[in-house]
Amino acid sequence: MKLDLDKLKFENCEDEPIHIPESIQSYGYLLALNCDTDSIEVVSANVNDLFNQDIIGENFFNFVVDGDYEKILQLFRQKK
Repeated sequence: MKLDLDKLKFENCEDEPIHIPESIQSYGYLLALNCDTDSIEVVSANVNDLFNQDIIGENFFNFVVDGDYEKILQLFRQKK
């Protein structure tokens, strides 16, 4: 299935807060990873509130709940 851009409606896109550069929705958190090292390279300002520590440079998978580890790792590896 191909995406038909002519059929998409973009009239209200400007009302979505996601269009503001360098911002995320208030209930979201942003983590950017280095795919080669699995380390966290960039985070949104509110991430330290969630983890109560600076996590830049840490391995992302150290923060994953054991039950979700294999599923997330498999999806992560497929994208490489």
